[in-house]
Amino acid sequence: MNTSSKIYPIGVSVFFLIFSPLVHASPSQISEIPSGGIWPTFVITKVIPAPPIAVAATFWECERSPEYVPNCISVQRVKDTGTVVVANYRLGMPFFLSDELYQSTNHIELIPSPLGNSYKISWVVPTSTYSDGARGSILIEPTDSTGASSKVTYRNLARPTSHFAKLLKRKASQESAASIDALDIQTVKEFHSKSSELDAEIFRINALFPVSPTPH
Repeated sequence: MNTSSKIYPIGVSVFFLIFSPLVHASPSQISEIPSGGIWPTFVITKVIPAPPIAVAATFWECERSPEYVPNCISVQRVKDTGTVVVANYRLGMPFFLSDELYQSTNHIELIPSPLGNSYKISWVVPTSTYSDGARGSILIEPTDSTGASSKVTYRNLARPTSHFAKLLKRKASQESAASIDALDIQTVKEFHSKSSELDAEIFRINALFPVSPTPH
């Protein structure tokens, strides 16, 4: 698999799949930043044993999210300009709640560094079925100069419209971490199996950034 590059929600669930089952992976680190709203900004960090471009490509290929992201029913791209993707998401909800629907605008950028290329994917959700929207990002950086593994830092701030969401804050943070664990498992599986789908997405991202800017 070619991961070289001289040069990454896609929009994750606004509630970030708060009732999804935990997946089996090395644990993510969870922290919170007060936002003044019902929920804080959730910050999830984790090291994934795959190159940054592979992690970025897995995350950026949003239409395959239902294959591994818990409760993600469907994702449909409605606009794609290369570095910006607008997509419609449908998520299954618990109990007798109807599915959550939202549209997310996602942006990928290259961030060069002395250790190698990093990728940042950010998203903005103006509104959804159960919230007044969300915004966040995932930063994928090499852990060292070999580029064999990645440090992932995920941030998301959702604005639930129901005060009932206060009772679900801890569950929401845990399931945010579980979703990053799922990204870990999917990336490692596809990278080591030399997935043609992952290769194609890596090629697509490399084509967006054909020349790496000089690190600052």
